[in-house]
Amino acid sequence: MSKAPAIFALLILGFVMYGASRNPKEEAISEPRGTCYEDAWRFVIKEEEGTLVHGTAVSLGRRLPHAWVELPTGYIWEPYSGEYLTKERFRELVDPIEEYRYSATEAAIMAARVGKHGPWNEEERTAYLKMAGNPDTSSLGMLRSS
Repeated sequence: MSKAPAIFALLILGFVMYGASRNPKEEAISEPRGTCYEDAWRFVIKEEEGTLVHGTAVSLGRRLPHAWVELPTGYIWEPYSGEYLTKERFRELVDPIEEYRYSATEAAIMAARVGKHGPWNEEERTAYLKMAGNPDTSSLGMLRSS
């Protein structure tokens, strides 16, 4: 049995957590209210592998802030469902747009300095990753261009 319906249901739950009372004409929601940022951060720190990815995903026609983990095996760990998906399947289900990528070290630094698991803004990335002894932050928390 495919686990895709479970992932879809969890993304719907994410939508509900953002508030169904919002204006239905809004296409993007900027303030995350689910636990994907914390869950994805904890996975990267605990498992000591993978890249923490911050971006957006589509659920019920809305693009929502989201975090997930890209593994060296080529799979994606999806925090809403706790499942491992191929990149292709993940793209089919939620049409993700990657915005920033963090190593486990970078994610640990950012959470400790900012006091939250994400998302982090440009000012925070520049200040704290540079402060951690990385004089060139151009490769840290990179904006991924397609």
